[in-house]
Amino acid sequence: HGIGSWLDIVCLLKPFHRKKIVANTHGGFFHTQQRRVLKLVYSRIFLPLIWKRIDCVIFDSESDQQHFSYLSLQRTRIVPNGIDVKRFTSLSPSKKRMTELLFVGRVSLNKRVDRLLDAFFLVKEKNLSAHLHIVGEDWEELLVGLQKRAKTMGLNENVSWHGKVSDEKLDKLYQRCGIFASASEYEGFGITAVESMAAGCIPCLNNIAPFRAFVEGDGELITNFLNPPQAANDLLHLIDMPAPKVREKRKRIRALVNGFSLENIARKNLEIYF
Repeated sequence: HGIGSWLDIVCLLKPFHRKKIVANTHGGFFHTQQRRVLKLVYSRIFLPLIWKRIDCVIFDSESDQQHFSYLSLQRTRIVPNGIDVKRFTSLSPSKKRMTELLFVGRVSLNKRVDRLLDAFFLVKEKNLSAHLHIVGEDWEELLVGLQKRAKTMGLNENVSWHGKVSDEKLDKLYQRCGIFASASEYEGFGITAVESMAAGCIPCLNNIAPFRAFVEGDGELITNFLNPPQAANDLLHLIDMPAPKVREKRKRIRALVNGFSLENIARKNLEIYF
């Protein structure tokens, strides 16, 4: 599960072990432009040779599959990541505040927390009670720079940096926050967006293919974080949304994520293996 040296070794040794190989890309390695030349050499020269020995490649999403379309693989399947739907749908929405925004994910370049801050700065200018919660581990040592950016913007009182949290604390944040916001520019899947939807958060997601697939054409839930004023206006639109419409949206998005249950995804995976 995942691309790397272990998969390469297993493929190279296939003439000896003669076992069927099933690989899951889990988004591959296209999240950032780091080591771009090395990635191109590896993906365009080495992978076409070695992946011929893979019996089935599983992709997390259609966009994930498109990144590897040049390989002309014989057998592929799209199986999204699964979540504990019951855990998140059991969280009561009664304590949610639409002025409380939440981001959950690795603090890494592709997540574009900087763009989220840019949009939130404009939100806060028009709604002083707005608050942004940022949850996630600092994978690429970006946190200090982002915190300085927030301080320069005057957001110290309006942004909370939680770091990596326990499941219990995360569930409390899901219960408290009315909106889930992500400015991510690349996702192989985007599991925290699905978790937040199951928890009843109204998503405001960047305009990328995996996120568009989650909301199934609901334009109110997709925005362009490359354009901070537009993203801010879309966030403010959700913040000010009348309560009956919020309840209607919440009911719809919770229904959308039922297909991502662990039981359903496990069944799809078992069909491939057996």
